[in-house]
Amino acid sequence: MTISLPQDDQSFVSKSEMFETIVSFSAGAVAEQLKLDDISTGASNDIQRATAIARDMVSKYAMSDTRSRLLLLRKRGLHRQRL
Repeated sequence: MTISLPQDDQSFVSKSEMFETIVSFSAGAVAEQLKLDDISTGASNDIQRATAIARDMVSKYAMSDTRSRLLLLRKRGLHRQRL
């Protein structure tokens, strides 16, 4: 079991930090595949957590590289407000 400890007490997380977290959560499943040439349910929690972060990056924080930022602002009714 791997536990990630916060480096600082901060109220925000950058896109690159979130991506690095996703990569680290994926490491267990990749190691299993490489070492055992098989996969198991052992990394399921890591996959769930990585998926939740990725989903939030796109749908909650508009961190996608596509037009989704404008669509998200429109969905939230913020596209007419000055930011």
